[in-house]
Amino acid sequence: MIDKNNTLELYKIIINEQIEYLKMRQNRVKFFMGITSGLVAGTVTGIFKSTEWFHFALMLLGPIMIIAVCNISKKSVFRLYQLFLETVTMRAKLEQLMGLSTLQSKMIQFLVDIGKMNQ
Repeated sequence: MIDKNNTLELYKIIINEQIEYLKMRQNRVKFFMGITSGLVAGTVTGIFKSTEWFHFALMLLGPIMIIAVCNISKKSVFRLYQLFLETVTMRAKLEQLMGLSTLQSKMIQFLVDIGKMNQ
């Protein structure tokens, strides 16, 4: 059987993991947004500055690279989101094990009852 100290430590670890996954996700989104913005700006600038026909042909690489980077970023950010959801699930199960979920539902019901009394 798991004692309360170990359960509490595990709960703290899971909360810290949730926070860390959110930070990592935001950093990854910022990173890929920077790359995508640079590619879009480079492609638009290249189109306006092109003078030869083969320059325009090379500008076709811009949208292809943008699509590739967006696909990579989508998969990368989604993986972090999946990890975040795993920690949410672990946290919910641990809260139920610790009895916090029933406590929360009792608190919510108490607040609803108070709201009904004030009407």
